[in-house]
Amino acid sequence: MGRILISVCLLSIMALFSHCKKEMGLSTENLSGLWELSQAQVSLLPPTTYTPGNGNTYKFNKNNYENMKTM
Repeated sequence: MGRILISVCLLSIMALFSHCKKEMGLSTENLSGLWELSQAQVSLLPPTTYTPGNGNTYKFNKNNYENMKTM
C-alpha cells in the first residue's frame, strides 16, 4: 500500500510540473517610460503606500533604468 501511494504521489507531481511552461522572450519595451513608486514592501512588514506626486520616480529605457527621485 505504501509503495502504491508513493508511486501515485510521484506521478501526480511529475504530471503537474510537466504542464508548466515558462514564457521566453519577455519584452522590456512595456516598461519604457517614467514611473512613480506608489507602494513598497520590505520583508514581513506591512506595505508602505505613497501618495501621488511623491517624487519617487524611475525612468526605464530598453536596457537600463534611472532613479529620478526629487524632493
